[in-house]
Amino acid sequence: MTIQREFMTQIFKTKDQWESGLSYRLNFEKDEGITLFSVLTFTKWIGEPDDKMYLFCWNKIPGKDETLLKEFLMYNFSIDWIATAEIQKINENTIKLFIDNKYVLLHLINEKTKVDLFISDNRKHELIAKEEKGRVNIFAKMNPAAVALDECGLVYVLDSTSCKFYCYDVLSGKRIGTSCIGGCGKDIGKFYDPKKIIFDTYTLWVLDMGNKRLQGFSRENYQIKYVIDKFIGDNNIPEYIKNPVDFIMDKKGNIYILDLRGYKNSKILKYDNHGIQIKLPQSCFKELNEPLSLTVGKENILYILDKKCKNGEDKGFKACILKFSDEGKYLGYIDLAIPVDNESNQYQDFVPSIITIDKNGIFFIADAEFIYQFAPDGSFIGTVQIPGLKDEITGIAVDNKNNLYVSCNKGIASFSMQSRFTKEKGYFYSRTLDNGKEKSQWHGLSLEGNIPPKAVIEVYYYSVNDLNLKESIDKIISDPEKSIINKRISIENIINNKWIGPEILSISEKSGKKPNTLNDEILYLEQKTRLDMLFRENTGRYLWVKIALSTVDENLSPSIDQMKVFYPRKSYLGYLPAIYQENPIGQDDPVSKDFLERFLSIFETVFYDLETRIYDIYKYFDPDTVDSKLFLNWLASWLNIAIEDKWDENIKRTFIHDAYTLYKQKGTLAGIEKLIEIYTGKKPLIREPSRIGKPMILNDKGTFRLGINSLLLKTPVRGFRLGEDSILGRAALIDGDIFEVSGNPYSISHWFTVVLDLSLKDNTFDENMLKRILDREKPAHTMYNLIFTGDMKGGSEVYVGMNTMMPDQEHFILGDNSIIGSGILMMGGEHAGKVELHSKVEKDAELT
Repeated sequence: MTIQREFMTQIFKTKDQWESGLSYRLNFEKDEGITLFSVLTFTKWIGEPDDKMYLFCWNKIPGKDETLLKEFLMYNFSIDWIATAEIQKINENTIKLFIDNKYVLLHLINEKTKVDLFISDNRKHELIAKEEKGRVNIFAKMNPAAVALDECGLVYVLDSTSCKFYCYDVLSGKRIGTSCIGGCGKDIGKFYDPKKIIFDTYTLWVLDMGNKRLQGFSRENYQIKYVIDKFIGDNNIPEYIKNPVDFIMDKKGNIYILDLRGYKNSKILKYDNHGIQIKLPQSCFKELNEPLSLTVGKENILYILDKKCKNGEDKGFKACILKFSDEGKYLGYIDLAIPVDNESNQYQDFVPSIITIDKNGIFFIADAEFIYQFAPDGSFIGTVQIPGLKDEITGIAVDNKNNLYVSCNKGIASFSMQSRFTKEKGYFYSRTLDNGKEKSQWHGLSLEGNIPPKAVIEVYYYSVNDLNLKESIDKIISDPEKSIINKRISIENIINNKWIGPEILSISEKSGKKPNTLNDEILYLEQKTRLDMLFRENTGRYLWVKIALSTVDENLSPSIDQMKVFYPRKSYLGYLPAIYQENPIGQDDPVSKDFLERFLSIFETVFYDLETRIYDIYKYFDPDTVDSKLFLNWLASWLNIAIEDKWDENIKRTFIHDAYTLYKQKGTLAGIEKLIEIYTGKKPLIREPSRIGKPMILNDKGTFRLGINSLLLKTPVRGFRLGEDSILGRAALIDGDIFEVSGNPYSISHWFTVVLDLSLKDNTFDENMLKRILDREKPAHTMYNLIFTGDMKGGSEVYVGMNTMMPDQEHFILGDNSIIGSGILMMGGEHAGKVELHSKVEKDAELT
């Protein structure tokens, strides 16, 4: 009996199939499927809560610390007149600096624990006071201007108050010693309003924004190496950098500086890691409008955060990411928008300032108070909040584990990319599904994946027979110029709230019982992940499915590995009498029919699974289709094949596939060659001395007699083989290695050597495993040597084509690389020359 499946299906399983649709706020898993994105979780503050920097001693004003106080006010509050100001200590708790009608007042209060600072332009600030050994020392709370991580995972902080570096150990969170580098000022090696730091292998780079330059320091001794403050302009005229606001370094060591010069006048300047400018064409970066920050991702793609993108669409958001190659070629843009809620197309105000990217292509963009996480396509993932943030974010950095570090006035906050998932809904829009017939209806949908109890899946669908509508949606999905956000908005506008649904799919709590046997495991895997639904409404030829994923528990995320859409419309209702297929007499309400159809679909799902298993049973006996984890070893046991657990899956499948041929050749040279080639990927050379030549036996009956027609040399000379049964310059026709092992010259008929062009250091195979294969497959009465030519050095045996190469020789071509009469003259002997140039006839040349 042949079982025929009644349904046809359209399947979404592989990454290419999922990517044929539209994913918004969804991540593609490594084992092919869609799930929600992970979000950052706050872990701790780096550094001590009372981190502070010494400024001056209250007791030494006026006096020795006047200069320290004035420098602090000059570089932290941009008070240019303070250098010539007079200083007076009005009383024990008040200091005044003034010139004309401008002044700065410092009041020591709260039992000498705090200093209130007032400036005549209505600015206020607070300093820390501490009484130590009879003196009152004044400190400023650390104000991180930038954060960076070196290759060892140490966190470096650049303080804007002292213009110095501070280093912290991530594990302990404590400050460790740093070299004396920096300080506030305009001199080379000092900073004024520093904004960013980056490490490369040999250099520490600092963006000195106040002094309009980029400085590079040696990481060995922190001596100044480079100062970048000018560039060659468009007319080859040197110009100074006017307003550097950010810089980044790509994987090649090239530096990109963002020089902000107003609307549409900003420049991206490129330098190598020695500070030498790399000039780009004038047309590069012309798409910039109001750039704010930049970062670099995979393949050295440059991402520039722009406050006001001009992309031709006005959807209530303007910020975007512009993409450029490392040569300045424009690659498109990514829209950025933060939805007000999941259901509407309204977006909240968003004024970004800083951007960075992790190794997975996730963007982290900061504004004054929050950090927003965006997917590589620009879809919004979630908001990262900093506990107790009092002031604006000044810097963000990502380590090689995708942990995030944020600098602000409160300190350095660290975030970890743990197994927490966004509570924002993720959406998947299928491509247009076509069943091929105008009046054919769609039947239902099945989802398989890891769907925890606290996860919710909402399914919407929409179906029509309108070809024009189908072409419009296809054009939107395939449009390379549209961003993901705009594509989603366009699809929603076309369908215009005509989605049927949502159909809520979820599962109840599981008992948690672990499977004990292979059959239990198979049933457990299949039962825990299968969700089905019927399409209730009448459907047309073209169908679109929208799936919304969400989770109540941040620690659990639903993932869908496979989606099947079934057609044409068939149900077990058709097997019942006609009265059950009709509505109640005199009623238009189809509730009865709909309920019965859905009730029968429960049994239909069970029976369909059974029918499908029976129909697909051939897959369990095919090494190319059988499940690798559950049935591959089981299939091998049917054929009595001893396969190793450590073998690669493809090797196992090949062994099983070729089992019939290998059994026929078991113990033969061809069979052993094939086995080794399957396992190692290299065809071996197998030498059999008994097939190479016949042994020379010295006795009184043989052909060879010692002293008459044979001669023993004291030191036999190894030579090379001529043909198959003779050796030039050698007295014995026996492999020395074999004789040394066996001691019996007649044993060569039971010995063979396997030569393999691999090294023992090669991690693609295991030598002991290879020997087990040989021991299992060789004839029982034989022995072997195993030689790896990849490990041979000078003086070892040479095998042409394995551990040697013959270089290609240039052919002698008349008319191309030689000319008769002026080139090389070829003759029958060894003479050659150039006629009329350096040869004389009958002396050193000969004409033939």
